[in-house]
Amino acid sequence: ADVGSAHPVIGVFTIGPDEGSLSGVQVIPNPGAQKNITVTVLVSDPNGAGDIATVTASVLKQEGIETVTLSGQGSVNQTSASFTGVMQMDYYNVPGGYLVRVNATDSSGLKATGIAEFDYMEVIAMQLDATQLAFEDATPGELHEVTGDYDPESSYAPTLRNIGNAVLNAEVSGTALSNGGQSIGVENIKYRFFQGDYQSVSTTPAISAINLEAGEMSTARLDLALYIPPGTTSGNYAGSVTIAAVS
Repeated sequence: ADVGSAHPVIGVFTIGPDEGSLSGVQVIPNPGAQKNITVTVLVSDPNGAGDIATVTASVLKQEGIETVTLSGQGSVNQTSASFTGVMQMDYYNVPGGYLVRVNATDSSGLKATGIAEFDYMEVIAMQLDATQLAFEDATPGELHEVTGDYDPESSYAPTLRNIGNAVLNAEVSGTALSNGGQSIGVENIKYRFFQGDYQSVSTTPAISAINLEAGEMSTARLDLALYIPPGTTSGNYAGSVTIAAVS
């Protein structure tokens, strides 16, 4: 008998992890890091599972198409085999729907194609490199500054980095500086982004519309300043400034 070649067939096709509660597949980015997307597909071929030559998966991202070769996980039965592989999404990839295309090719070059979709969710997140700052030799009646930069790894110069995939704004609040029974009012702490005008910190959170776009290295310079009122008693004063990521 003359047995001809038959096209492979793509069966069950899954994408994970599914981290949402809605229908479909929702994937949540890892702030500041890549996210592994696992693709698993069942492929069958009337000529036998051994006739399946290659299985690949591709996803179209804004920077181009990423294609990975899926590895065989063994035969399920005489004509079917399972294949799996890992694709990577960057934390700054645009949120929304993404299509994954799977191509299966047999030893004769015959092909089959399957398509599945997942939603890459929006994440609003930030990273601040300087967590402790000191205003040394501060003199009453003067404004003392700690200037930032755009390097997210300079702990001495404050830098805010967008580690999500959406436009970032900052919510700022703080506390007064205290030294035993003495204090410096919170309004004497000043802040600004991108060398704009200084704003006074308040105990009530206030939103700064910095509109920091998502990107691989999207940063904002943060300057902090402290005014020491005349008559302030000498000593070491400690307070806090809280900066939260908001949309």
